Amino acid sequence: MSNLKIWSRVPPGSTLELSAQSATAAFDARARFLDTNETEEVWQQEDLVPGPKRKRLDFPGAVRIAISFLSAQEQEVELNARIVKPDGRIHGEPYRETFTGSQGTVARATIVIALQEQA
Repeated sequence: MSNLKIWSRVPPGSTLELSAQSATAAFDARARFLDTNETEEVWQQEDLVPGPKRKRLDFPGAVRIAISFLSAQEQEVELNARIVKPDGRIHGEPYRETFTGSQGTVARATIVIALQEQA
């Protein structure tokens, strides 16, 4: 399991797609997007589930995700992210991670996005 994903040389104008899903609805997913242009966005459960939340990437940035488990029974939540280039192709390898927990557990993940330098 890896809770860190780094994409480098991402073409400017690409789109980040982020979603979370589970067989049960007993979790809360939130994300915080920050970029080097001082843009800050907080994405709530309704943005990510079923998702995907889409964000155009014009500046390098990072996304911090927190998944809070709300069920007394252990469950799994799958986090999915990918970068779609302006031409519609997928950049690099999509990120897919499954987190397991029960009530009181908070799983965290971080995605770092470095854009390709423009000539």
